[in-house]
Amino acid sequence: MTTIKDYCGHSVWSDPGPHAELVKSWPDNPTELSLEISRHIFHIRGNTPGFVFNPELHVDDLRLRTSFEILNKSLACNDTGKKGKVAGVCRDFALMAVSALREKGFPARLRAGFANYFTKDFHEDHWLCEWFDENRWKLLDVEVAVNPCLSIYDFDPTDIPLRYFLTGATAWHKIRSGELYAGHFGVSSLDIKGLWFVAGNMHRDASALCKIELKPWDYWGVFQQDDMSRVDANPKCISESDKLCSRLIGLGDSSFELATLDLREWLPEEQIAAYPLGEREEVLLPQQNHV
Repeated sequence: MTTIKDYCGHSVWSDPGPHAELVKSWPDNPTELSLEISRHIFHIRGNTPGFVFNPELHVDDLRLRTSFEILNKSLACNDTGKKGKVAGVCRDFALMAVSALREKGFPARLRAGFANYFTKDFHEDHWLCEWFDENRWKLLDVEVAVNPCLSIYDFDPTDIPLRYFLTGATAWHKIRSGELYAGHFGVSSLDIKGLWFVAGNMHRDASALCKIELKPWDYWGVFQQDDMSRVDANPKCISESDKLCSRLIGLGDSSFELATLDLREWLPEEQIAAYPLGEREEVLLPQQNHV
C-alpha cells in the first residue's frame, strides 16, 4: 500500500546524487527555494536577462532528465566561469523543487496539467510541484513564485487553488463532459492544442504519480505516433484515456494517496518516443520500481 511517506523517497529522476548536501541546504521556505532553483534553470520561452534559448546550443539541455544532470551541468558552467543556467521548461523547475523537498524529508511529487493563469481564455500546458505541508497537499509554481508578474491573477504561487490548475485527468473529464473545449488546451505560443495533447498530459501525470517523472514531449504505447493529432480520431486512444480518467478522477485532484490505485497498464515501457524539438527521438528510460 502506498502512503504519503512514499513520496519522501527519491526516484531516479529526482535523486540529486552527489549534490544531495547542496540541495538539502537550500531554504525550506517555498518562495526562497524557488529563487534558488531559478539560479540553475532558465525557461526556453522565458525572458531571463542574459539567457536566450538557441536550439543549436541548448538542445542537449532539453535531454537532461534528472535533477542530478541539471545540477551537474549548471554547476560545471559556474566552475568554468560561464553563466550557470541550463535551458529547461516548467517540468524541470518543478522537478528540482520535488528533488529538494524530498531531500529535506517532505513528501513531494510532480503534476502535469494545465494552468489558466498565463493566457486569457486558454489553459496552458504546465507542470507543478505538489508537496505535503503539515496536513494537506499544496501546489507550488516555482516560476510564478520567482516572478508573480507571469500570472494574470493574484494568488499565492506556493499554494495554488485548484480552480487555477487542472490536472490532466480533470481536464480530460471536463472536455469529454462538454464543460470545456479541447481547443483551449495546449501551448498557445506554438499553436499546439487539442484533445490529443490533453490525453498525453493525463498519461504523463499518471506516470509522475508513480514517480516516473518524464518530459512534456514523451509518448508511449498507443500514443507513440508520428502524427499525434490522429489520437483524436483513434477509438482505442480515446477508450484508453477514458478508462485512465475514470481511475484518476474519482480520487480527486490533490488529496489522494495511491493506496488502492494500480496504474501499471498505463505506465511507459523501457523505450519511449520523445520530441524535444519536434523530431522523434528514441529514448531508453532508466528502470526503477515504481510506487
